[in-house]
Amino acid sequence: MPRLVTWDPPTVPFRAEHVPVDRQYLRRAADKGEIVRLRPGVYVAAHAVASTPADRHLQLALAYQMSYPSPIVASHETAAAALGLPLLHSDQLPDQPCFTSNPARGSRRHQRPRVRLAPLPEAQVTHVASGPFEGLRVTSPERTALDLATELPLPQALMALDHVARQRALLKVSARELRGPVDPRVLTDSTAGLRAVAAGLGPRGARRRRMALALTDPRHESPAESSSAAHIFLAGFPAPELQVRFVTTHGPRYADFYWATWKVAGECDGAVKYRGGDSATEHAAADRRRIDEKRRALDLEREHGLVFVPWFGFEALYQPDAFLGPLADALRRRGAQW
Repeated sequence: MPRLVTWDPPTVPFRAEHVPVDRQYLRRAADKGEIVRLRPGVYVAAHAVASTPADRHLQLALAYQMSYPSPIVASHETAAAALGLPLLHSDQLPDQPCFTSNPARGSRRHQRPRVRLAPLPEAQVTHVASGPFEGLRVTSPERTALDLATELPLPQALMALDHVARQRALLKVSARELRGPVDPRVLTDSTAGLRAVAAGLGPRGARRRRMALALTDPRHESPAESSSAAHIFLAGFPAPELQVRFVTTHGPRYADFYWATWKVAGECDGAVKYRGGDSATEHAAADRRRIDEKRRALDLEREHGLVFVPWFGFEALYQPDAFLGPLADALRRRGAQW
């Protein structure tokens, strides 16, 4: 009698030629619900089908990449999701993954998936090294951030660019060393890769990229701080100093944004840390943060004569007028004009 073949479907997307069974076996497995067809000729084990919108998006991107007739590279929001770059609506990715292909590769524009034709040097391509999306080819962090800056509003563009710059800076210095006085070479080196990639991009979106790169700074510690910086710029405020150190009786304090001429400090709660969780421990931690924030404000106001303007991270991201108004009032009371 013939020996029965036992086979466990792969938990990562695969093509028929990648497994030791024939197509008829795959069809029966699909009919039984053991595997799921992601794209024609591309399958995955049923229990490994992605459960979250972002993961489904990336799993579909890998399936498209495996079945597309010419090489395509995941880019823009799809690459950002794969690389962990911050997106304003990371849970609302486009219905179809985004890809870029070199015009020389002969790819054509399609609605499914959307493939942009643009020069894409191999040095600006990387891949997911492990996990359920292993092998997904994506644009590099620098190229991804600049592609987003070409198309997205400035606050969202700066979120991605700052993230890349900060990650590069943290390869050389600690997060603590990005507060207070910072070696100018660290700031310059953190954006060197972004500027090198930007120099090779075409004219489309060049002005938007230049504006965003001019504001890119690894001292922005969170996406909310990046969004704050962009909105402060767009509102025409005087340019602030970043992460300025003040010595107080309770130790050093840092201001995310500081206008020295008028002694006004702005603080963005980038982690939305005033919002406690459901447990008693989380509520206690939130209470401690509230107390620390109030103590910091009192220290700066009492010992340095500062006007301290705090705002929430969600305001910086979604309701900028909620903090721009009080910040403008504070600056103007101190004599600022713009």
